[in-house]
Amino acid sequence: MSFVSSGVAPATLIPGTVDISVFPRTTSIINTTSGQIIQWVYISFQLDRLSSKGQLRHAGAFGWVARLRLALFVRGVRDVTNVYHIVQFQSGDAYAFFHGCHWKCSYCVRTLGLWDLGLPEDVRNELDKLWLQGRVKFLSIEEVVAILKESGVRLAFFGGGEPTIDRELKPLIKRLKEEGIDVWLITNGELLDEELVGMVRGITFSIKALDDGLHRRITGRSNRTVLENFKRFVGSGKVVAETVYVKGLVECDEVLRIARFIASLNPETTFRIDPLVQNPPYEEVDSCIKEVMKILPRTYRIMATKGEPPNLLYPRIG
Repeated sequence: MSFVSSGVAPATLIPGTVDISVFPRTTSIINTTSGQIIQWVYISFQLDRLSSKGQLRHAGAFGWVARLRLALFVRGVRDVTNVYHIVQFQSGDAYAFFHGCHWKCSYCVRTLGLWDLGLPEDVRNELDKLWLQGRVKFLSIEEVVAILKESGVRLAFFGGGEPTIDRELKPLIKRLKEEGIDVWLITNGELLDEELVGMVRGITFSIKALDDGLHRRITGRSNRTVLENFKRFVGSGKVVAETVYVKGLVECDEVLRIARFIASLNPETTFRIDPLVQNPPYEEVDSCIKEVMKILPRTYRIMATKGEPPNLLYPRIG
C-alpha cells in the first residue's frame, strides 16, 4: 500500500499506520447542543454545495447522513460520535475516521475520497455505494468500543477529520481506556486542553505554517491559539509535530522556520514532514529534511512502500 500524507496525518512512531484523509473544511464548533445543530445544518449545506460543483464525490449522500445525525441530536441522542469509518493495520493498530473540521485548508486531501486510501479501489467503490444507500451511520461510543475490542485493538489512532470538535471525544477515550485501549490523537491542536492531553498516549500536532498570514491563507484561521497550545503541551512528552510540504505554498524556507520554532521549545521533539499527497515533491522534501535535521535531529517522512492493505472494520461490506 502507499503511505499517504494529509492535512492532519498520523505522524506515528509505530509501524503500520498509514494513509489518512482529512474531512471537509466546513464546520464551526460550538460546545452546546444548539451549536451542534447549527454545525450539522452547515455541514449538510456545504456538502450539497460541493456536490453540485462536482468537487466532492457523493457529497450529496454525505449531506444526507449529516441531516440524519442532526435528527439524532434533536431527539436527544448524546452518545453518537463523529466516527463513521474504522480500519485496522497489519500491526494490529486501528484508525478511526472522524467527520468534520472547523478549518478550511486549501490543499485538503478530503476530496480524494471518504475512505482510507490504503484500501483497494474496488473496496472503496463498494463503500461509496453503501453511502448512497444510506447504510453507513455514525457510531455510538459503545459501537466503537465493541468494534475495536472484537478485533483485539490495543492502540487506536483518531483522525480523519478533526476529532476534537466531537463532543463525545472525551467520553469515548475514557470508555476505551476502561477496556485497555489507548488513543493516539491526530489534530490541528487548536482545541486541545490539559484534560484531553492527559487522556491520550500521544498526539500528532499539525503546524500548517509559522507565518500567521500564510496560515490564514491555508486554513482561513489565525495560528495564534495553535502555537500557544503547542508551546503549552510540547513538554508533555506526548507530542509529535507534523507539517505538510506544499510546493509553491509551504516550502523549505517555511518548514525551516517551523523547525526553529519547535527547537526553541524542545529540540528533542520528533518532527514529521509530509509531502502533499495530491502532488508529492519527494526530492524537495528529502532535500529539506537534510537541512531540518541540523535543527531537529528527529525529523523524518513516511516512506512510500507496498504491503497488505488495512483490514476494514467499519463499514462492513456484504
